[in-house]
Amino acid sequence: MEKQFLEKIDSVHLSILEGHFDDVLTRLDEALDFYVTNDLTIEIPDIFEGAVNFIGGISDSAMLLNTLNKIVKLTQLKNLKTARVIYMRYYALTHALFGAPEIGLKIIEEAESLIHVHETHYVDLMNVKGIIYSKLNKHEEAIEIYLRNYELAQKLNYTRGEHYISNVGYEYHYLFQYDKAIEYLKRGMVSYSEVKNEFQLIQMIIQLSEVYFLNRSYDLAKRTIKKVRYSEVLTQNQKVYHHYCQVMYMLSKHFGKFEDALYYHEIIKDLEIQMNMDFYTSIIKQHDRDVDQLEDGDDYKHRNFELEVMSDKLRNTNSFLKATLAKSHEMQQELYAKNQELEATMESLNNTQDRLLVAEKRNVLDSMFINIANHMNTPLGVMTTTTSHIKNISYKTNKKFRENELSKSTLFHHFEELDKTVGLYEESLNQVIGFVDTLKLYKTKEGEEIVEVDLKSYLESIAYKYKRFKGVEDIGIICHENAKLLINTSLFEKCIDLVSNKLLINSKRNGFDIEVSNESSMISVGIGDFTSKQVVQTAEVETSLVDSYDFYIIQTIVENLLNGRFIKFNDRGRDYFQFIFRLES
Repeated sequence: MEKQFLEKIDSVHLSILEGHFDDVLTRLDEALDFYVTNDLTIEIPDIFEGAVNFIGGISDSAMLLNTLNKIVKLTQLKNLKTARVIYMRYYALTHALFGAPEIGLKIIEEAESLIHVHETHYVDLMNVKGIIYSKLNKHEEAIEIYLRNYELAQKLNYTRGEHYISNVGYEYHYLFQYDKAIEYLKRGMVSYSEVKNEFQLIQMIIQLSEVYFLNRSYDLAKRTIKKVRYSEVLTQNQKVYHHYCQVMYMLSKHFGKFEDALYYHEIIKDLEIQMNMDFYTSIIKQHDRDVDQLEDGDDYKHRNFELEVMSDKLRNTNSFLKATLAKSHEMQQELYAKNQELEATMESLNNTQDRLLVAEKRNVLDSMFINIANHMNTPLGVMTTTTSHIKNISYKTNKKFRENELSKSTLFHHFEELDKTVGLYEESLNQVIGFVDTLKLYKTKEGEEIVEVDLKSYLESIAYKYKRFKGVEDIGIICHENAKLLINTSLFEKCIDLVSNKLLINSKRNGFDIEVSNESSMISVGIGDFTSKQVVQTAEVETSLVDSYDFYIIQTIVENLLNGRFIKFNDRGRDYFQFIFRLES
């Protein structure tokens, strides 16, 4: 018989752990009836061990109270001291959770006299006492009980008792001491994660997220609540899911996601209605069960009076639900209005952004075309002048030839002047051609991407290409510090190639140096002919190694397409060029 009873109790405990709450109380009543019928005297096991939150999640509260009352009476009748203390604790907790903490406190005080202070069951009992004090809004007293209880649990080496430290976080939250609340909730999270108690862990994560929100740490609140979003345990308890939806509603509203806020608001409204109806329906069911067991008319009248009282409560609940629905409707209208306002604002911002982008592109194009015109104007002006000069020389020479006045010295002077003019024309033409070639840098290949490179190894690979394919003998790479950069390598190499070629041609050398420095949040890549000091100083033609046309185009590309800067400076007669980028670019 005892074995059969224990098997029935195991099935009840299994139903709790698997979340089949609808079957739990029915199976538990069957097990207790079996216990009474067979007049058993063994201890009634702790059915709710490891699943205490079942008590807070059960909807049929009246039946739960009746069942726990039955177990307490049985343990008293059978003189089962340990079981009596355990179930008196649950009986008190149930009263506290379902609106009667004063009764719960009396039950706890009675149970205290039945147990020695230095027992693990005493730790569990004091935890419930702390919960009751919290329900009575005596939060400072609750904190004192929890902390004293935690010290006792440590002395007894009672691991489950040490988990109750998380309750201190809840109480500090009610006292608006959010820093301390966060501290103790985190300690509880660590504790429950170690024993893999997912349900308790989820409760504390939701609570921690709410505390972060109340403490104005909105991003932390958002990141914290995301940890439980896809948990299968989340929706198994109405109260926990209700708390989750409340936090999500607050966060959605704060971050301007009004459609999400409306979604969570609807769930909150439905859950509140369901929880209130379940609570009062359970009381009516219990009343009906009691009426079926009545034997005399006086008791019936008494029960009928209780039914009338309960009807008043139900009417009050109905009024409460109507008020809740009205308030929900108002909040819904408010959220719709804010959502429409946000959409209008977003549309206005998008239009403004489009106008700004068009204006910015127009400014860039205007500036570029003006600069192109200015740069092209000089060599084209020279070419026009030289063309007119050549025509003038040819006209004068031709006139003297027809008048038989063309002498040898005049013809020699003609060819000499023509050579100078053609040379000047050719120089200007080469400038135009070089400028047009530089403009081709703007054309990018399809599929080019921004990639992250380690500058030292990347520039070494560029140096290798110069040595291998362009016959450059001496390229120095100087890196003060390894630096990584996000960049379009194709455009970057074109710019470096143009600068480097000019250095090689104008300085009449077969090498150049690249120096990388990393300062604060900036990276600069400096290119210069560090070993050509004498050549640059003695030859007048090399005072400017990269002409202004090329410099302008490279600067435009770097600043508009590579999000950086390109500058030129001269130090002791030598030209230096720098590409400057932000590390986060």
